[in-house]
Amino acid sequence: MKVHLLTPNISIPRKKEPSPPTQSNDEDYDVWGHSSSMDNTSEKPAPPPSPSHQQQNLRVKHIPSPVQPRPTPPVSRRELRVEHIPSSNIQALTQEDASLSKLIKLVDINNLQKLFIDMDFIDSIAGEDYFSVGVDGLGFVSSSKSPTIVSTIQSSDIIPRKLRFPGRIQRRNLDIVLSDFTPNSLLIQAHRAKLLSIKITGETPMFGKLLRTNCSPDEICLSDTVSEAAELYPNRQLGAYIETLRPPKFSIKQDELNIHFVGLATFFLDDTKQTIGKIPFSTDVIIKMVTRSTRLQVSLHLENLTILEDLDFFELPATSLNGFRDAVKGSIENLARQVLVNGIDLSVIGRRFSNYGLTNFYLELLSEEMILLQADVDVFKLAFDSNNDNINI
Repeated sequence: MKVHLLTPNISIPRKKEPSPPTQSNDEDYDVWGHSSSMDNTSEKPAPPPSPSHQQQNLRVKHIPSPVQPRPTPPVSRRELRVEHIPSSNIQALTQEDASLSKLIKLVDINNLQKLFIDMDFIDSIAGEDYFSVGVDGLGFVSSSKSPTIVSTIQSSDIIPRKLRFPGRIQRRNLDIVLSDFTPNSLLIQAHRAKLLSIKITGETPMFGKLLRTNCSPDEICLSDTVSEAAELYPNRQLGAYIETLRPPKFSIKQDELNIHFVGLATFFLDDTKQTIGKIPFSTDVIIKMVTRSTRLQVSLHLENLTILEDLDFFELPATSLNGFRDAVKGSIENLARQVLVNGIDLSVIGRRFSNYGLTNFYLELLSEEMILLQADVDVFKLAFDSNNDNINI
């Protein structure tokens, strides 16, 4: 059985971007249905269901076939909500994942408690050797007053383009393709909910030491490139709060991801939290990845890191901070090399999802500007024999 998961069915009144050229052997599994479905192959997406009425959670469309789907009890949106798992239930990282902990320390994981995703099945269709599913979803961000729906549609300058599974790929039990629309929509949600923020303190690996105003001759710190910091705040530890000024822009190339990032770094005294300066900046984060056997080889570097003119940092112009900029760039790339030197072991993911019958994960960035995710599926275990309701992270 082949399972094809499709991107959400979303209608946006904006100009549609052109799709990549279609190859003769590409299979037309577009975002609104399978090509075999004569009533669901339009280039124009169907409008989303009205939120004022309870939606039917499973609408099955069949090509002519005597086989009927197994009856499924109605499922409400609320029942399909992804619930927050308390941190006490999350297992500690194993030694082979220890490098990941360095990155996690830079991010406030508790922010994920604010994000909820409600999902519904919108349609499905089956053929002789495939079963494809359409999924509709909304992102919610909780606030101190009440949950608020994050409207990514109004803020997005793109709409879902028609997706096709390239005919050249070797099929597996589970094939998923994602265009850049999916990650860009999630980045818009995360930006508006202020989830894309990083706090650096004196305890932060590698970066904390860079923000000391004084250090010994054989060390590197802020005063090496910005002497004004040591003059005004001698022997002090600075901290930084980094946030996005606009939603990051995500694009996909063959074996490469590009994330355009425009942000603001606010610097403060680590002990008193007094703000002492702000630096706006922009950069392109280039992530290259290739799957070899069971390992995902990943590298990261920054391009076009620029300090913008609208800054307030010891009354210095942007051109005077080139040394500081280069030191930050080098530290980020060095940390990435340390964390990613051995690649990412995909078999670890397989072991964690093995209770659900999912194994042998494979990831590839396609020249068709899509992300391909594949896995083998034990259908019986997935449907009937999942003994564990929690996925250990």
